[in-house]
Amino acid sequence: DEYFYKRETIKNDINFIAGCEFYVKLSDEQIKEQYEILKLQDEEDAKEFSEEDESEDDTDKSKKSTKNLERKAFHQIVLCKDMNGWKNACKLNYYSFLKPIDKSYDKSKGGYYYSPRISREFLFELKDGIIVTTSCMASEINRYITAGNIDKAYQLAELYKKNFKDDFYIELQINEVNTDEISQKNINKQLIQLSDDLQIKKIITGDVNYSEKYDKDGVC
Repeated sequence: DEYFYKRETIKNDINFIAGCEFYVKLSDEQIKEQYEILKLQDEEDAKEFSEEDESEDDTDKSKKSTKNLERKAFHQIVLCKDMNGWKNACKLNYYSFLKPIDKSYDKSKGGYYYSPRISREFLFELKDGIIVTTSCMASEINRYITAGNIDKAYQLAELYKKNFKDDFYIELQINEVNTDEISQKNINKQLIQLSDDLQIKKIITGDVNYSEKYDKDGVC
């Protein structure tokens, strides 16, 4: 009420740590509930990007881009807009933790490897009731932007738009991250252009870990 927020969202990294408690709290106060989870999305093409960058070792920028794309996993925000979306998110969460020794394990869907992961194809398969965004700087699209591969960022944005239609948003985050390797302002500038070119709706977020300063001790 202090900040006149119309809607509040909780984002749990990797797992639904506070999902049930959050649901009960919002239901008691008759606030519209909306869940948000952060998944690590498996993408084998990351190896390809690293190899391409290694061949371009004539500038410091390309070396930093190589370092930025070394991982095979990316962050992806998933929002549940209805109960069907919640059920699909639970399925995504379940399969992301499975290991080869588990009977339900399916490599094409994802699985646990250092951290829980899901495949992009499996995310598209369970898209009903789900909203996705371009997410944070560690997301697939934003990593391409940081590496200077704008064409690939556009291709991915078009792919997400094709699958999620109006449930895919360009997320502009407001923070002060600005280093030699990565800059939120530079990413936002390119995302705005991408949004205008592809006619994808934009949202603004804070990507904050706590609402008030006094909450910091409980988070860090």
